[in-house]
Amino acid sequence: MKKHKLSRFITILLLLFLLFLYFYLKSYNYRLDYKINKYNIHEEYSISDSIYKFNIKYKKNNYPFLINSKYKNARKIIKDIKILNDNCILPISDVLSFYPLCYKDNNYYSYNLANKSDYKYIEYKKINKSYNNININYLHGKNYLVYNYKSFYLIGKNNKEIKLFNKDIYSLSLYYQFDNYLLIPNYNENYYFSKIFVINMDNGELKEIKLNNKISFESVFVGNIKNRVYLLDKKEEKEYELNINKLKIRETEIVVIENNKLVRKSLKELYNNDFTKKEDNPFNYKLIDNKLYSVIDDVNINISNLDNIKIIDIDKDTVYYLSNERLYMYNPLYGEVYLIENFEWNFNNTNVIFISK
Repeated sequence: MKKHKLSRFITILLLLFLLFLYFYLKSYNYRLDYKINKYNIHEEYSISDSIYKFNIKYKKNNYPFLINSKYKNARKIIKDIKILNDNCILPISDVLSFYPLCYKDNNYYSYNLANKSDYKYIEYKKINKSYNNININYLHGKNYLVYNYKSFYLIGKNNKEIKLFNKDIYSLSLYYQFDNYLLIPNYNENYYFSKIFVINMDNGELKEIKLNNKISFESVFVGNIKNRVYLLDKKEEKEYELNINKLKIRETEIVVIENNKLVRKSLKELYNNDFTKKEDNPFNYKLIDNKLYSVIDDVNINISNLDNIKIIDIDKDTVYYLSNERLYMYNPLYGEVYLIENFEWNFNNTNVIFISK
């Protein structure tokens, strides 16, 4: 009898402990305000974005910070604030890595433009290699597909050439990237194509999807759900489903992807859709007066003074961009970093660089 009571007591304690762990480790959306010395701090977390947002008010100015991070079981995450060069502030925390943000003459700017040395970004090891006249300085753990009119160069840990076409194709107007796959129709053909190339950006492996019916180049990729990609042939008024794992294609009803679900639409409804729009990203990078900015809560933060900038890709908190013949990245914890260089980009930089996810 005593053993039975003891066993039941231990079971109850175990259940209570597990219940405590569940609520302690569970992620929550939350908002709170607090003060450290003369700084008023607003802190919040979004589960859906896995984003911490902070706003620090100092000398009538608001300093916004976005940090991509898993949920932490902590509140009042900022413990102190350090002043750098009188114009920059650096939040101090035990659980998150912050970066400096600067303000001067009615302008916000990142610390890489401050030309000072009392804060160091994350250090990275330069590669200093070249492949087929492409100089490689740093990869940031990514693979890069660089187009050269007939083929792609895969730039990564192992560089290789991926041959596609038997003639120069100067402009790729139809393509689709999802996960680490790049889909490109066979540009050896004119007006219609009968196969689609599938490039694995992890290893450069090239596969083909052979089509039962020829598809017009007057087509658009509608989107994807998991391993299935949808392609609308506007000229022939047909839509196709491509199964990337099985390398198969089938004709399907006219659909569009909304909230990660397939929704039936009329062809007329789809003609004016902008299928090039990417998913919402809380990290907003854009060009303003030919300068590159990070935009947080309507605050424009200048992050680069390079010229002729063209944004190539945005992946969470990192933006990739061209300036003349060089590809750069900006990340709040790394600053502005030169990645690779290709002299040809001075003359053609449209749809010629694809970056793995």
